[in-house]
Amino acid sequence: MYTKRLMSFFSISVLLIAILPAINLLNRSALDGEVALPSDPSQLWSIDSAEGLLALRLWHCCEISLREGDVVVGQNGFLFLGNDHDRVIDKITGRFQPTDREVENWAAMIGQLANTAEQRRAAFMFALAPNKHGVHSEHLPDGVEHADRTMTDRVLAALERESVPIADLRAGLKEATEVAAVYLKTDTHWTKGGAALGYLGAITALQQLGLDVRPLEFQVIPRRGPAGDLARMLKADGVLGAQHEVDQDVRFEQGSICAVAKPLSSPEMLRCDPSAATATASFQNRVMESSYAPDAPNAQRLLLICDSFCEAHRALYQASFAEVHLVHWKTLVEFDFGTQLERVSPDIVVFQLVERALLLPQFKM
Repeated sequence: MYTKRLMSFFSISVLLIAILPAINLLNRSALDGEVALPSDPSQLWSIDSAEGLLALRLWHCCEISLREGDVVVGQNGFLFLGNDHDRVIDKITGRFQPTDREVENWAAMIGQLANTAEQRRAAFMFALAPNKHGVHSEHLPDGVEHADRTMTDRVLAALERESVPIADLRAGLKEATEVAAVYLKTDTHWTKGGAALGYLGAITALQQLGLDVRPLEFQVIPRRGPAGDLARMLKADGVLGAQHEVDQDVRFEQGSICAVAKPLSSPEMLRCDPSAATATASFQNRVMESSYAPDAPNAQRLLLICDSFCEAHRALYQASFAEVHLVHWKTLVEFDFGTQLERVSPDIVVFQLVERALLLPQFKM
């Protein structure tokens, strides 16, 4: 009996190994040039590749997602983050609504952050990076309707009652979609051009606070690139090729600049010399990245608290200010905010948060 089962397993395995390349090739040919032939022939034997091809076919033919909780298939080639991530679909449709007390308590905490910064002579501003779902709502799938008023409006109203300065980037980015997509079709995040518009919106809001700050002049150059994180969740990124996604490069004049990373638990700050060989650092959890640019148009010291949406425009901020101290909010919540302000001594604090994460950060004061 054992030998018979072993032989059956062996036969099925051999059959799968034999037919998997044929399945992959047939799937690729059926997609009419939507996918690239693999540079590595071993991919023809990949189960993940076969799953990605199946996901791609269902996405293109029937607007069906193999992982609905992670990825929602929209219209015109757009993918959106699914409800398993911060209940984003429930939030944009209005099905999820926090209590008034939850909203007021969170707004009061942000107000306390602003007050703490102002007590140390630093200007504070909250910047909202919009959900892709709202900016490109016309591409949402049938049956998913973006509500006219969501919890975001309630949170921003509560922040206004706490006298927290706000850069609400939603309207500006929505208006820009009349010219081009400002979020990547197959990614959660904004394009480089969309991120640059977010940077401009934040600088404009700082100017409206009466701060003497100037934005960089830049050019947005179209380019193509690989598929993004939403396609990766469907395992389809590897079969779409290196030129699938439409993105941009943002070009600007940049003087001497260097960056260095240090854990927040470290008592001292690290510096680097922009006139020497340029140092590099990574924006990641559990560290603060500090950059120095003596030729920047703005002499202020900026503390930039944000999330992965900073990746696309961090270079603009770093070239705009003499010092930029960049930290992920998930790192900062583990440490006392006032202590970190004393450590950095910023002139300006910008807290940029993606819309779906509203109410999630809980800072120690």
